Amino acid sequence: MWIIRNLRCHYLQNTITNSEKIFDTNSINHFTNIAKVLRGGVSELIGNYEYLRILPQPSEVKTFGMVMIRNCFTNVIKVFKGGVSYQTGKYEYLHILPQPGEVKNFGMATIRNCLFGMKLRSKYFRKEYILSKNYRAELVGLFGNPVDENPTGPMMEAGFAAQGLNYRYITMKVEKENLKDAIAGIRAIGMRGLNLTIPHKIAVIPFLDELSPAAKIIGAVNSIRVQDGQLIGENTDGKGFVTSLMETGIELNGRIITVLGSGGAARAVAVECAISGAETVNIVARNEERGKELADLISEKTEAQGVYFTWKGSVPIPEGTEVLVNCTNVGLYPDENKPDITYEDIRKNMTVCDVVFNPPETKFLKEAKARGAATVNGLGMLVNQAALNYCLWTENMAPKDMMKEALLREFNLENETVQEEKTIQKNIAIQEKVTKDTVKNMKTDITDTVNIMENTRRTPGRFQATQGEENIMDEQDRKLIEKMMEYYAGDPKRVQHFLKVYEFAKLIGESESLDTETMHILRTAAIVHDIGIKISEEKYNSSAGKYQEVEGPAVAQQMLEDLQYDKAKTDRVCYLIGHHHTYDQIDGIDYQILVEADFLVNLAEEQSSRETIESVKSKIFKTKTGIWLINKIF
Repeated sequence: MWIIRNLRCHYLQNTITNSEKIFDTNSINHFTNIAKVLRGGVSELIGNYEYLRILPQPSEVKTFGMVMIRNCFTNVIKVFKGGVSYQTGKYEYLHILPQPGEVKNFGMATIRNCLFGMKLRSKYFRKEYILSKNYRAELVGLFGNPVDENPTGPMMEAGFAAQGLNYRYITMKVEKENLKDAIAGIRAIGMRGLNLTIPHKIAVIPFLDELSPAAKIIGAVNSIRVQDGQLIGENTDGKGFVTSLMETGIELNGRIITVLGSGGAARAVAVECAISGAETVNIVARNEERGKELADLISEKTEAQGVYFTWKGSVPIPEGTEVLVNCTNVGLYPDENKPDITYEDIRKNMTVCDVVFNPPETKFLKEAKARGAATVNGLGMLVNQAALNYCLWTENMAPKDMMKEALLREFNLENETVQEEKTIQKNIAIQEKVTKDTVKNMKTDITDTVNIMENTRRTPGRFQATQGEENIMDEQDRKLIEKMMEYYAGDPKRVQHFLKVYEFAKLIGESESLDTETMHILRTAAIVHDIGIKISEEKYNSSAGKYQEVEGPAVAQQMLEDLQYDKAKTDRVCYLIGHHHTYDQIDGIDYQILVEADFLVNLAEEQSSRETIESVKSKIFKTKTGIWLINKIF
């Protein structure tokens, strides 16, 4: 049974007809707690209104008639397990008979004398009296050593304040020898969750009841959530790091990554990079046993290749490195050193990252920037992993913008960032003006490319289909594109991406003389190839290719079945969706062309380096048309 916390009663408008409008509310968070009680309810904010979608559970929450609680709250009574109601005149009262371990405390609505006196009217309810206050705060915090300079607390507190949550974040110095007792204290004082930093990320595991799947693979924990008295270890470091890279426009797919270190942070970053599509993950570590174990783990548990390099003296950066990440604590305040590597190996087309966040610009990053490399500091990772932890502890979506602002204030970077964001917004506005007709003009652009091709060389052949077959494909494509545009409504980036991939796939397929059946499969797959992104971002807070491959096929299958695609085509399309980020199992010309078309768009959108483009061309591209296009475009 879910426990409602910080419940506030709001007026339920009587104007509900066919909409899902519930509350005219100033905060998105107050109703999410009710949603939890309803077991499956999820809420979202649209404009000034909050909407609730109920995902019913058998025998408990059956129907709310689009959330209008019928029969005066009787369905909610079922959820509370023990509630009884009675009618007095036009009002219905709900008595809550608490069950041990179930309904205990409602925060602002504490149950007193087994009576929750919410007055109800026939189709809506409203606050009728002042509810009792709750002065007990929910506790979360941080264990580590050193922690004095860790700014996570102000960032988390800013999030709690923004959402009106009565939570407190406490930063605590815990020595290695006291870790077991400190973890026992979590249970004793009823904390909701905990962060872990140096040196406890690995040492804490024996004292926990359970590990999340990610934490099991990584073998390190940076976060604990408390659920029904059980301490569950999580790892959000890697996801936070990958998200910070994505936010700066850096794609890991097919890249060579080098990680400095083999501790808890290094394990999280290395594994998540591998899961996100990295081709090779190099581990440079002084601890040979841990370094080799981590490299082997990557090779065995992911599709990336893990390679160990011994760190002795000023170690050279492994050849081919595209993204270099310092996952040691070298440079963490008050330490002013930098990792002992051969800095002459840093190139202009390399991205250099540091998980150290204090100071934001370490000597390591300054050295890399001086050599022309792009740099990413540790603040982005800190914010993103904190946002994930926030969700785990509060079960609310984190107000990440508020948290980021608070963090920047701690480092006096707020004004600088505001200026940067203004510049970004200005650039976006210019870009939007320039690309206003992108979708409309895309076919023209592609047609021009076709004309260039045909004037420059003889194509290998031309796709041949009857007029009837072409008309059928065009009509099905049109309907599917409309569905996908509805699916991605409000996300022009995704819409433009799949349309570009679709046009490139058609172009290559026609030039490579595909048969009608294969051509139809290719065109369909190109339209829906990234359909898994949306649910991946919702479930994992990541759009990594591997998540897309897992989540995409089921969504695509339903959409294609709704449009009455035949089963054979649907099965093949779903297979392509489930493998379109897997490049060592290409088993058909439709698969090959889809991958090439996707890369032609991704390389341009990501502004990939010349080295990356050449690597992709040599390793991935096979068709004559695809090779010709990548040479002409880049």
